Amino acid sequence: GMRELLLKCIVLIPIPVGNEENNFTNGNYFQLCGPPLNLMTLQVRPRGFLEHGSDKGSNKRKLGNTGNHALSSSKSDPFLCVPRHRMLYADTYTKKVGLPSRHLLNQTHTVTLELRLLETITNFKKTAGKKRWKRLRGKGLAICKQLLKNHRKCDYHRVLERFCPLPTIEPSEVQSLQGLISQRSQTTNVSSFFKSVIKSVFPIEFWGSAHNFCIVLNGIETFLSMRKKEKKSRKQIMKGIRILDIKWLFNQGNSGHTKKRPKTDHEAATRVFDSVMQWVYCHFLIPLVRSTFYCTDTEFTGEQVIYYRKPVWTRIRSIATEKLRGQFKRVERNKLEETLKQSSLGFSGLRILPKANGNIRPIALLCKQERSLHAFHDIKT
Repeated sequence: GMRELLLKCIVLIPIPVGNEENNFTNGNYFQLCGPPLNLMTLQVRPRGFLEHGSDKGSNKRKLGNTGNHALSSSKSDPFLCVPRHRMLYADTYTKKVGLPSRHLLNQTHTVTLELRLLETITNFKKTAGKKRWKRLRGKGLAICKQLLKNHRKCDYHRVLERFCPLPTIEPSEVQSLQGLISQRSQTTNVSSFFKSVIKSVFPIEFWGSAHNFCIVLNGIETFLSMRKKEKKSRKQIMKGIRILDIKWLFNQGNSGHTKKRPKTDHEAATRVFDSVMQWVYCHFLIPLVRSTFYCTDTEFTGEQVIYYRKPVWTRIRSIATEKLRGQFKRVERNKLEETLKQSSLGFSGLRILPKANGNIRPIALLCKQERSLHAFHDIKT
């Protein structure tokens, strides 16, 4: 029990100023135990930022009571960041280029699927407002139907070969790590591929206007060219988007022009489209990156992320694994528990870091909690 407390609980003591033992006004603390704070992801909320519906002076403006909100206040926090780390170090490889087979867009196309897609991308609960849901369903289903149709027509493999073709590997380079490591795809070409896919799959009505579409493409290009630890918040994703251009979020009069919207409707539509943009990044862009490229940092590019086509990286990993057999030992899953009992070291996944001289550096964290049998049982289940 005490060991768990020391390992998992953070204990801080204030540091006095100068020689004054009772003066702690500098706000500095010393960490006695627990996980290092610099390795933890902390959600820092700026001063003055309030939860939706927490304004003390206006109960009428509390969005939680209007029945028009699509997201809870925690999910609509504009300072939350896109989980960009999920697209890094994805070793899985399938020959078919495109989204994973279990992805929602790859399910059997029915009217029910269109409804599921609309509910998923908007994250809209029908209990939040029947009128708004009826409005979204009437126009959103047509958008989702066109999106599904475009997805099935899009030839991901042909577009990928157009912008990021597989390099021609000479026979002398088949077993050469140096030759394979240099065969990475340029970030500009990778961005062009994803922008072309977005243009092919999503109808222009989805974005509302050419202006919004350009904002989205520029945001995706920035997202793919960011360094390893750089982050992109939901607020940054939505910056520059003109919500009033997105007609399917609003009710229109008989003339077909959008009526002047009250502030509450505009805020509700903004939250809905914020959820849509989160789905585009987290459930379309990142899975497509993971299934198409291996994204990694390297020794010669520092924190800059580079992209390898999956067939190229599979070959690199195969050659590197053969070279590392004398340094590391593969642990069979059915013998894992017995091996941990007999060894002072733990087990870990192996990550390969390309080096400037054409070699690789193996990275395995054997000192973490994976060495415990408790972690083994969590993995096994």
